[in-house]
Amino acid sequence: MTGVEETYKRIEGYEDQIITFQADLTSRVALGPDNGGTGEHEKAAYLKKRLKELGPDHFEEIRAPDMRAKDGYRPNIIALWERHIRTPATWVLCHMDIVPPGDLSLWDGDPYQVRVEEGKIIGRGVEDNQHGIVSSYFALKAIQESGVTFRRPVGLAFVADEETGSEYGLDYLLKNHGELFKNDDLIIVPDGGNEDGTMIEVAEKSMLWIKFTVTGKQCHASTPDKGNNSLYGAARLIVDLEGLKKEFNLEDDIFSPSISTFEPTKFEANVPNINTIPGKDVFYIDCRILPSYQVEDIVESAKNIAKDLAKRLDLSIKVEQVYIYDVNANDFENDVLTYSLLSYPKGMTIDTLTGIINWIPAKEQIGEHEITVNVEDRWRNDTQNFTIEASEILLTSIDVVPEYIILAEKYSNLLSQKFLTVTANYDYGSSKSIALSECNYESSDENIAFADHTGMISATSRGKAVITVSYTENGIKKSDTIDVFVRSLPSGEG
Repeated sequence: MTGVEETYKRIEGYEDQIITFQADLTSRVALGPDNGGTGEHEKAAYLKKRLKELGPDHFEEIRAPDMRAKDGYRPNIIALWERHIRTPATWVLCHMDIVPPGDLSLWDGDPYQVRVEEGKIIGRGVEDNQHGIVSSYFALKAIQESGVTFRRPVGLAFVADEETGSEYGLDYLLKNHGELFKNDDLIIVPDGGNEDGTMIEVAEKSMLWIKFTVTGKQCHASTPDKGNNSLYGAARLIVDLEGLKKEFNLEDDIFSPSISTFEPTKFEANVPNINTIPGKDVFYIDCRILPSYQVEDIVESAKNIAKDLAKRLDLSIKVEQVYIYDVNANDFENDVLTYSLLSYPKGMTIDTLTGIINWIPAKEQIGEHEITVNVEDRWRNDTQNFTIEASEILLTSIDVVPEYIILAEKYSNLLSQKFLTVTANYDYGSSKSIALSECNYESSDENIAFADHTGMISATSRGKAVITVSYTENGIKKSDTIDVFVRSLPSGEG
């Protein structure tokens, strides 16, 4: 039996160990701060212990500073065997972080407790990317136990933050510990493929995120004729955007799937109560585009679809490209080019293979930012410098719901504090809920009705009063109104 055959045989005998390994990893939740977690520390601690059992020549934990995470850092693990051999190394690169499980009601059990059904391990993260961690670990273990001699250095890199940009994972390693990797090293990334493991990815599609803000007119659900339902408009727009698939329908079998994809994903919360027709809805689509197409053409087509629907439904629809910048470079010898950011604001990322930059600025990042992009092959490099400006988002209006209430004479509406909602709207399509205590209230006739600083509305005598609700932010004041109708209690009540 050859060394390779012996290795395969040993791997087949690891089934129970693999299931246990997957269960141990899955129970150690590794959500980054952007996904509501504290980082990958618990999973990293477990992997450190398991890797040391394989006796690496070099082992280190590299901590990327991240004050949002537990203990102020994100862990990255490096392990090397046969480091002394003077040949290019073979690396397996995997990530420890996972994405949230989503709607728990759609799981048949606890997503962080694995179960085995029909030969498949089910649990959050078992495929993305624990299958890479587990397969590389047991492949190395089997090779060692089979007595096969390494002919080149072998390394395992288990990194943080792949799911939200790699700023605290691979990107941090390349910028601060680039000496670990040589230009002619072979790096295997088991983060995709097919069921029988025969697919090897050699290219990636361009990535594009588009934000759509649909604005109509908010009103009470009992009087839809007084408003214009933005949720209906958003739903219609999502259906109309299916047209992108027909317009950009080329196929390329080098990719899987072989087509460009355009999928609606995130939908922001609108009104908090069921009896209000929303006046603003925001959603996003994720686009993965074949190299045959330009990103700009996709955006332009999406804008045309939105413009046509907005005209038909009398809505306002804003189409925004979540910041993306495509850096293009050519190499006359057709060497593989690698892109990186040398100077950039926090949160900005670049795809190392395509050169596409993504960034969503934070409030404290308003102003100009100098960007330096580096591209290199095995022999030389070049840089590009440019400036981008992030603008301040300003308050444009507020919406008060409901539009009216009916009270009995000499009655304080205690429930008004619960059901009265104030939403602040901003340019660039964003919005947020405002606490009632942050608003000011003025009545057109306090002898009929008035509101105190908590938003509680009280009636004093019969008639109609208009309560003006105002909110001020950064020196900008916006107002909306609520009509209060005060009636007498029927005889025998009160």
